[in-house]
Amino acid sequence: MASQYADAFARVFASRNGVVLFAQSKGATSEALRRTAVERGASSVAVAGIPEGVRGAVAEGLEGIEVIDVGSLRGAEAKEAVARADLSVTWAAHGVAKEGALMEATWDDATKLASCLPMTNVALVSEGSFLPDFHAAMRAAGKIVAESPGPKPTISFIAGPSRTADIESRLLYGVHGPHSVVALVLGWA
Repeated sequence: MASQYADAFARVFASRNGVVLFAQSKGATSEALRRTAVERGASSVAVAGIPEGVRGAVAEGLEGIEVIDVGSLRGAEAKEAVARADLSVTWAAHGVAKEGALMEATWDDATKLASCLPMTNVALVSEGSFLPDFHAAMRAAGKIVAESPGPKPTISFIAGPSRTADIESRLLYGVHGPHSVVALVLGWA
């Protein structure tokens, strides 16, 4: 059963051409990832920032597909590997209900590239991490930055697929980032 905040997020995110899926178990998560990869014709997937307790479900869902572990790559090697991925699977620290956005915290460029370069990004987010609005999200972002030892993270808000109307006043998707963003809300993580 999705939380009130997750439901509100889903309505707004979908209105911006984002896709929202809900998974209440590890098996449902694996199946949603497998189905998304097949539907998108993914032959390689960049995976970045996935918490330990969720990695098994991700690995099972992507079985038989080339998986690029972005966390082990640096510099040009990371950029080249992520750029050739058809799809990425990343982690969102929070969902923001009122604004229909995902809050991503990344500590290195390779992980950030994973949510930006492939044509499709699947962002996993825990249902229990949803916040009511941007004000609460900014407090949470401040806390993440303040509590991070060493290098500070980059905080990004993702409110659906990349879009622009700068070219001939036509709305285009995927110009500055993913053409498609899937938020996979995990009710078990």
